[in-house]
Amino acid sequence: MMDEEEAKKEVNRIFTTIDVNNTGAIDFTEFCLATINHKKLLTTEKLTAMFKMMDTDNSGTISRSEVKTFFSMSNTADDKFACELIDEVDENGDGEISFAEFKGMMDKFLNKI
Repeated sequence: MMDEEEAKKEVNRIFTTIDVNNTGAIDFTEFCLATINHKKLLTTEKLTAMFKMMDTDNSGTISRSEVKTFFSMSNTADDKFACELIDEVDENGDGEISFAEFKGMMDKFLNKI
């Protein structure tokens, strides 16, 4: 059993992991990602559907503006989050997220929770 201080640290760790856009609040998208059955989500079929939801222009990649749209971000300050997300995930340095990069991101994120 953990003491109160350890419990607070664990709650903060979970909150920080779920609050991917660092707003200090958990929005609907973040809540859904945190509460779903991860094994069922990680099927190629489900990941493909999720990727297509974000890839609104059907280009085969997710751009900074598509990240902002998906997370309901509209102001200039949100550019920082979108850029950081892409920089963290974009393995080939093209400035966008491919399906392979998206799958890798989801694997890492869902294994943290």
